[in-house]
Amino acid sequence: MRTSCLGLGLFAIAQALLLGREHVLSLKHADELNTALAGRVDQLEGRQKEIELLNTELRRQIADRSEELFGALRTLAATAGSAPALAEGQIVQDRYRVVRSLGVGGMGAVYEVVRITDDKRFALKVTRQHDAVALARLAREARIAAQVTHPNVVAIVDVDVASAGFLFMVIELVDGKALHERVDRYRDQAWLIPVLAQIADGLAALHRHGIVHRDLKPANILIEDVDGKPRVKITDFGISRIADDEPDGRDPGVLASPSDSNITALLKPGYVAPDLDRTPSRTPSNRVSTPLTTTGFVAGTPMYMAPELTGSTGEVSPSADVFSFGILAFQVLTGHPPWTEPPSVTSAARRVVPAPRSLTEEVPTLAKPVSDLIARCLALVPEQRPTATELAATFGALASTAEPRTRNG
Repeated sequence: MRTSCLGLGLFAIAQALLLGREHVLSLKHADELNTALAGRVDQLEGRQKEIELLNTELRRQIADRSEELFGALRTLAATAGSAPALAEGQIVQDRYRVVRSLGVGGMGAVYEVVRITDDKRFALKVTRQHDAVALARLAREARIAAQVTHPNVVAIVDVDVASAGFLFMVIELVDGKALHERVDRYRDQAWLIPVLAQIADGLAALHRHGIVHRDLKPANILIEDVDGKPRVKITDFGISRIADDEPDGRDPGVLASPSDSNITALLKPGYVAPDLDRTPSRTPSNRVSTPLTTTGFVAGTPMYMAPELTGSTGEVSPSADVFSFGILAFQVLTGHPPWTEPPSVTSAARRVVPAPRSLTEEVPTLAKPVSDLIARCLALVPEQRPTATELAATFGALASTAEPRTRNG
């Protein structure tokens, strides 16, 4: 009996030792896995930081390059004539091959190009005229666009002066249409709420970087189809402004109110006021101060322009963009603007701006928080308007419950 008990005891001890050894080995293996995992996490975090640093450096180089280009602008501006039209297959600066023309406007032309090194497609913008307005506008757009990286803001890739003697900027190619070309989706709340949420989100990103767009309108909102859903890209920063360009917070280019003759011009259908802004103060020489356009005009598009921009103070603040957003939102949700005459025109003519149309009455099915928020955007007093961040939060919350699909055409 004693021998049997002793045998059982030894067996139990042996089993305990065996299990203990297996447990130790298991713990050791777990420690090794945890160590390997921690190393992998550190490696990924290091890689992420490296990518962030590279992106920051790229943005800095583009911004620095665009500032250096201001020195070349004066030389180009003194050259008579216009930039040459680019032909299919033409090589630009040994880096880009022209695929086709995407469109020609008053300020310049846009081409689809392929980067030779990797066959990636981009859009290349060139100025049509070698004048101070066109050149400074494009250089300014490059400088400002380089400040922001956001999924709802068109990204800039390159900016340079071609050996052929024209300034060009390369941006991401948006395979879609501008919002004003999607009239077929106006009044379609399921499609528009996510679109407006993305516009507000991109606008909030610009404002966080101290950038006021100043020309927010459907024509400057590009929309592409991604997996059947609309994706928004805010574009055209040619008359945008960085908040610290002027130390007192004012923009010297918008101080003058429009004259009566200018007001008449503003009323013409389709008229777009030219840019009055000045060349940014932070140029290589700090001596370029030529106005970008004729004195007496303000920058922007009258229909979407905040009324305070036509006043004697000419202060430019993010709330001006919020006002433009309100008009844009009202227009796409109802099919027409909130005022018969743009408030900027009424204000410039020193007439009383009437109350806007009621969005609640126009679109009774619209969620009340949205209609109330848009009404606040249309406040004539800038301080009474919401921020772009508030817009993004409200529209984003509604958009998260919707699953819009982009129809073809």
